[in-house]
Amino acid sequence: MIRFLSFIVLLASGVWAQNMSDGIIALGKKLADNPDDDGIRLELARQYYLMGGYEEVFRLYDKKFSKSDAKPDEYKLYAAARLKTFEYSNAMVKDFTRWFGADEKIRFAEMALEKSLAMNPQDPQAYFLLGMAKYFRTNYDESEVYFKQALSYGVSFETFGFSDASVQLATVLRTLKKFDEAIPLLEGRDDATMELFAIYLE
Repeated sequence: MIRFLSFIVLLASGVWAQNMSDGIIALGKKLADNPDDDGIRLELARQYYLMGGYEEVFRLYDKKFSKSDAKPDEYKLYAAARLKTFEYSNAMVKDFTRWFGADEKIRFAEMALEKSLAMNPQDPQAYFLLGMAKYFRTNYDESEVYFKQALSYGVSFETFGFSDASVQLATVLRTLKKFDEAIPLLEGRDDATMELFAIYLE
C-alpha cells in the first residue's frame, strides 16, 4: 500500500511538473509576441519561480529594473528570488557563502523591496521579505521589526515559499532569547512543532 501511494505521489508530481513546463513554454511564446505586456511577464516569472528557475526571473526583470519601470508585485517577486538563491547557497556552503556573492544577492533584494515600498508603503509582503533579508544578514533586531510590521496589518499573505510570518518571527525571537513572545506564536500549530520544541529545550 505504501509503495502504491508513493507511486501515486510521484505520478502526480510528474504531471504537475509537465503542466508547469507546458505553461512556461506557452507563456514564453506569448511574451515573445507581446514583449511589453507586464501581465504576461509577471505570470511567466511566477511560473519560473515555482519551478525554482530563479535565474530566469532575474533575466526577465534585470533590464526592466534598470529603467525603474516595474510594479510592486514585480519587485517583490524579484526580491524573493534573490533571497531564495541566498537561502540555497547558504544551505550548500554554510560559512563560505560570502565568497559566492551572498551580500550582493541580499542587497539587490533590499533595493527592490525599497522601491516596492516607495510605491505601496503598507504592503505586508514587502515588509515580510525585508524581514527575511535582515534575518539572512543576521540583523535579528531589524528582522523582528519588519516581521512585526508585516503581521500588524492583520491579513494573510503569500510568503513566496518561506515559512509564514508568525513562524519566521518566532524563529527570530527564539534567537534573541525572547521566549515568552515566541511561544504563543507557535502553540497549537502542527507546522511549528519542531520550532516550539526547540524553544522548550532552551
